[in-house]
Amino acid sequence: MPNRLRLTRLLKGIGQLELFKRSGVWPSRISGYERGYFELSADEKRKLAKVLKVSVKKLFPRNEAVTKPSRTAFSSEFPMIQISASAKEK
Repeated sequence: MPNRLRLTRLLKGIGQLELFKRSGVWPSRISGYERGYFELSADEKRKLAKVLKVSVKKLFPRNEAVTKPSRTAFSSEFPMIQISASAKEK
């Protein structure tokens, strides 16, 4: 399930690059947060909320934990690209 930042951004028709231009928050930071790789700073959250015209609390609810996707989750989505240990040795 996409997080609220991504949903809000998409509903308003704003791409990551445009959001960067308006807020000054780097696209790599926006993308990383949206994909669950890391947390944004309070300043970054405030800037993004201001551009998207929503409250920080609404855009970044406390119960929306940032969790990095596991390799298992990725591997199960693409089983055809899994490489077994025996295949690596060849």
